[in-house]
Amino acid sequence: MKKTLAELLYFIIFVMLVVCCFPDNVSAKQYIVNPPEADSAYSISTDNGDTEKTNSETKANSAESAEACIPAKTEIDVALMNRITSKTAHKDDTISFMVTKDVMIDQVPVISAGTTALGKVIKARSAGMFGQDGELIFSIDSVKSINDITVPLSYTATYTPSNKNLALPNFFKKGKDVFCDAGTNYVATVTKDVDLGVSKVNLPIEIAAQKNKK
Repeated sequence: MKKTLAELLYFIIFVMLVVCCFPDNVSAKQYIVNPPEADSAYSISTDNGDTEKTNSETKANSAESAEACIPAKTEIDVALMNRITSKTAHKDDTISFMVTKDVMIDQVPVISAGTTALGKVIKARSAGMFGQDGELIFSIDSVKSINDITVPLSYTATYTPSNKNLALPNFFKKGKDVFCDAGTNYVATVTKDVDLGVSKVNLPIEIAAQKNKK
């Protein structure tokens, strides 16, 4: 009898321990087979497929919305369209140049060969007495893209007197004017990144549309 009471007491204690250790409405067997979810703060997502797909879509959307631009320091080949001399030029006179090569961005021409680039005379001094030769300084300042965006350029050409280093001036001879013939080639550079106002994806369509208008 004492042995039976002892066994009954042990059984009651076991049942109380089970009830205290496991959550309500969850059996010991359920708790072992289906453990509770980890705390959300430490849970780890294993849905890598959807995550990678989302990242790819984000990158694709970014590429589509990226603006096309002409980068700073892009070289533009131009040629002087008309002869210019120190004898007839004046400060701030406009000078015309012609682009000699297409400027390509992502294999799309954004500035066509034949486009006019503009510059101006910075300094002009005609030849004078006492052997003083003429002097001519001018710049190349801008050109327009096919879709009519102004592209700032940088280049300065300087033609100085040839007799500048003579020890004594020639009192009995007039100096010579300096000049630049039409067709003289120069390489100007873009001064800053120029936004073309169109996405890279739509650039070919925009350029083709602008060419058809001209």
